[in-house]
This record gives sequence, structure tokens and C-alpha cells, in this order.
Amino acid sequence: MHILDDPAVSRPLRQLLSRADRRDPTPEEVIRAQARAVDTAGRVSRPPAEVVEAMVGFEHRFGGIAYRLIVGNPITYGLNGRPAARAAEQGWAFKGIVDGDLTWGLDVLADGRVAVDFGETVPYRVLCRSVEQRLENDALLAELRHRPHRSFEFRVPNDVVPPITGIGLPPVCTEACGPGLLWWVGDELAFFAELGSWIHEGMDRWNLWAFALRATEVPDAREVPAFGTLQPAESDWCYLCGEPSAAGRPCAPASGELI
Repeated sequence: MHILDDPAVSRPLRQLLSRADRRDPTPEEVIRAQARAVDTAGRVSRPPAEVVEAMVGFEHRFGGIAYRLIVGNPITYGLNGRPAARAAEQGWAFKGIVDGDLTWGLDVLADGRVAVDFGETVPYRVLCRSVEQRLENDALLAELRHRPHRSFEFRVPNDVVPPITGIGLPPVCTEACGPGLLWWVGDELAFFAELGSWIHEGMDRWNLWAFALRATEVPDAREVPAFGTLQPAESDWCYLCGEPSAAGRPCAPASGELI
């Protein structure tokens, strides 16, 4: 079942998808007839059967979705008539997502994970454990980004899971969490950590936001016990707002629809 027609999706995701455009997906017969794969030596051939099935399944479930989130460029899902796979660092992958906020294409691996390949000078990184998890992340971000918030950042060694204990945090939102995206969501407070960069002298830089219903109640992440060992610093730029952050003061964007 296509996700736009699935009544079982979560409330935040259903709300995000209600605003999404739906474009024509690539027909299954086109994928099966035209699927091609490029191996590490540059040779073109038919993809392995499991890769073809992964492309067909992806297009059946997600093909044709388009929505806007942060900067106004659409985030699109689909093969766009080009069922081409390649041998990536972590297995066979195909370009199935164009992230309008990053202005970059994302890999969908044959096992369903989502990764980003910025080229030879930047290590290949898996950001999401599944396409659906990525959508759940975007749905929460669409819902919460207009709340008052403060921006922080911290660093950990490359590929190390941030040691966040959960002490003093709302419940973890498992369905939205992946290797590069972490959420804790309650009725009045929420925290979101996103892997922002992984090229700083062997360190991963994570962006961290604290949200509240009211500006006076936005917490200082440096005072939350769960983040203590990470020693977060307040950011001077908010990537959600696209503008500088004022030290000690929350961003208070106007509420409203997605850009």
C-alpha cells in the first residue's frame, strides 16, 4: 500500500502527508524492464534480483511523494523513471530521495536504510534506518519547528553513538530515531539531535534543539542531565530558522503552515 493511502501511519506523519503532493510513480513494469546496475569497476549490468525488488517495493510504497520542510525546496521520493542502482560503500543503493533542504540526492540502500554520499572526500554515512523512519522524523520536525526553541551543538568521535542517558528528557520517540536523528518528545517539551557534519578532525558534529510550548519554558540543554557528558555549547546559528541565534534567548518563529 502506498503510504499516502495508509490509514495506519502515525498522527504527525498523517498530518505531513496531508500537505504532500503526489506525482506519478515509475510503473513496476518499467522498473523491471529498465533496471540497470553499475558495479565498483563501472560495468553496467542487470541488478541482482533483490535490488530490483527493493526498487519496486520502494516505488510502490513511497514513489511520487513531494513536500516542503525547511528552506522551501521540495523533498521528493521516487525513481523518476530512472531505475538505476550502483555498488555503494555499504551495499547496492539507488537514488530514491532528493532532499530539497540539503539540495542533494540521498541513497536508498537495498536493505531500506537511507544514506548520503557527498563524494570521495567525505565519508559515506547512513542517516536513517528506513525510509519510513526518515518520514517520521520530518513529520515531527514539521510539527515542532514553529515552537519556541533554542539551538545547541556537541561533538563526539566519528561513528560513536552520543552517550545520552535519557535523564531529565521526555520519552524517546523510537519511530523517528535513526543513526543520525534522535528525538525525545513530551506534551510540553521536546529535544531533537541531528548529525550535522562528520569531517571535523575525526569528530561528528551534532545539532541539538530544545523545544517548548512557551518561550519562557524552553530549557537550556546544558543544564539537562542527559546531555551532561556531551558538554553542549549554545549555537550562534539556528538551522531551523536560517538565521543567527541570540545567546540565552529562544527563537520564536511564527506559527503556520510549512514553507
